[in-house]
Amino acid sequence: MNTQSKVTPWRLAVTGSSLLAAAWLSAPASAATLGVNQVNQLNTDPNGNAIGNNWCWAASSKMVLDFYGHPESLATLAAYGVGNSTYDTWNYLWGTGTETRTNIQVWENTAGTWQNKLKTINISYNGIEEILTNFSGDEVQTQRYGSALSAAEITTEIDDRSAPFVTRIGWAGGGGHFMVCYGTAAGTHSIRDPWFGSYLVADAALRTGTTIDGTATHTWTHTLTTSKIVDVLFLFDSTGSMGDDIANAKANASALLDSISTRFKNFRVAVADYKDFPQSPYGDPSDYVYNARQPFTTDKAAAQAAINSLSASGGNDWPESVYTALSKSINGEGIGAWRDNPARRIIILIGDAPGHDPEPWAGGTSFNAVLGLATNPAKPVAVHCLLVGNDIDAQSQYDLIAGGSGGGFVQVSGASGVSLALQGIIESVASTSRKPNGNYGNIFPTFTFEPEGQGGMGGDAQSLLIEVQRRVGGEWTRYSLTTLKNKNATIFRVKKPFPTGDYRWRVGFKRKAAKLYLPASGITSKVAAATVFENDWTEFSRVSSPPGSVNLLSPSQFFTAAASSQVFEFGAVPGATSYVMQLRQGSTVVKTYKIKAPTKGGDIIRKTIGGLKSGEFYNWRVQGLNYDRPAVDDSAW
Repeated sequence: MNTQSKVTPWRLAVTGSSLLAAAWLSAPASAATLGVNQVNQLNTDPNGNAIGNNWCWAASSKMVLDFYGHPESLATLAAYGVGNSTYDTWNYLWGTGTETRTNIQVWENTAGTWQNKLKTINISYNGIEEILTNFSGDEVQTQRYGSALSAAEITTEIDDRSAPFVTRIGWAGGGGHFMVCYGTAAGTHSIRDPWFGSYLVADAALRTGTTIDGTATHTWTHTLTTSKIVDVLFLFDSTGSMGDDIANAKANASALLDSISTRFKNFRVAVADYKDFPQSPYGDPSDYVYNARQPFTTDKAAAQAAINSLSASGGNDWPESVYTALSKSINGEGIGAWRDNPARRIIILIGDAPGHDPEPWAGGTSFNAVLGLATNPAKPVAVHCLLVGNDIDAQSQYDLIAGGSGGGFVQVSGASGVSLALQGIIESVASTSRKPNGNYGNIFPTFTFEPEGQGGMGGDAQSLLIEVQRRVGGEWTRYSLTTLKNKNATIFRVKKPFPTGDYRWRVGFKRKAAKLYLPASGITSKVAAATVFENDWTEFSRVSSPPGSVNLLSPSQFFTAAASSQVFEFGAVPGATSYVMQLRQGSTVVKTYKIKAPTKGGDIIRKTIGGLKSGEFYNWRVQGLNYDRPAVDDSAW
């Protein structure tokens, strides 16, 4: 079939492509279209014979790369996609891996002559997403969807973001096919199809199709959008100790904002800061718990002016209003609403001190409340934490905030490292959504990743696999292998504590057996069931993370007993699984109590103790325990 010529619906029905048979339309006058050039997959073998082939993935990749100004030849993309340019074989919309394919129809170049054979081949594949990333130097950013886009999402991609996207349709006869959507108007979409050429298709027909006799032929199953939408809030601790750190951020703000605009085609930036509750003993009278300085904007000059307006002052005690500031930020107070999916929502927290936990003033909040807001499934916000200095309580809190929300944790010793660390966070956000990576203190790591094992031209995933290896004696050995029955999962929370050490992890999937159907030729090949793992690993180190200091709320640390029993209250500490409380008179321990951490969370823990002697003087203290501090550490009171 000549893909350059217009083909009648009847002819398409005969060849098996009902996508076009149901939807050959006249172009709407006001169609919004992007400058994506048509690229056809090979429709003849090198001997000039007509073939039904599997290179739609290479042609779709080339169309997108050409659009973004990164032209490459089909042969180059095909060689990278399957690791061997002599094979005309199928690929995935995203993902990497090594697998053996049995009884696969391939075109093999033997002694200068291409021949069609059924073979068992070993390949290392790179999906369309990986092809785009590799040949654009990360400029082409992507978002994965294990589903079709809604009509509103299509309009957002084409009209608002000016970004083409790749669709995967699944043939009813088995297998799938990739093509590029580059325009939309009035419920009609413009398609660049590597197999059948360019055409217009009604929205309903793009999603599901039938031939003229009513036979079902295809379903739109997966989508890969290009570029990324990102909302970034810079949230600064602006108390007196942060003077040099803020100065460093100001001096490098322009380069930082340029980095965001370069890495993300569609971005917004906001700026806010916090100090502390304006009342002794927490903060100075002029302090505030949160101040929105610049609502979300695409104006880099406005964002830089907001950063330049920061001044370091105030703060009475050492902890600050970290959790109120985060809570208000996540709720969009003063900065405007965060955008919906597919936007990535990022808070970059820059500070040197922990938060009060829980915050003891009226209207104050806590770690648990903030984590609940940040992990709202409808609109999660990843908090990336930059800690300046070596405060142990701040280190524990920042690490747990980042780990629990899917963000990253970075620690620098002083102001000179602030701008470089901020650049590193932006690079990390642009390049991967995978956590954990780098150093990680959370005893129960939360693994976050984009959907894996789907969008292939053959069978899709039945389940996902998370393989973790640990370095033992210089060698990597398997630590765990977990099966996730939800093939659309993007998050996995472990239930067993991870010992400290070096780890690496990757995602795999179990693929069911299927057929690979080539409509233009009517050829069907069998795709064997397989277990496939990614080639690339993500490394991280689980570092020791004992609980931070416990905030004693009531009574005061030193008190005179007014009765024989007393209710003691203290703040729950992030990461603590139990507590040890000591009631003392002077330096003598009167009684020691072990207290379990509440199973459903909670900001304040209460313990009623009897047997006190009315009128006598006591003091008390509490220490949090966990996997990294299983017993009382006398040096840590």
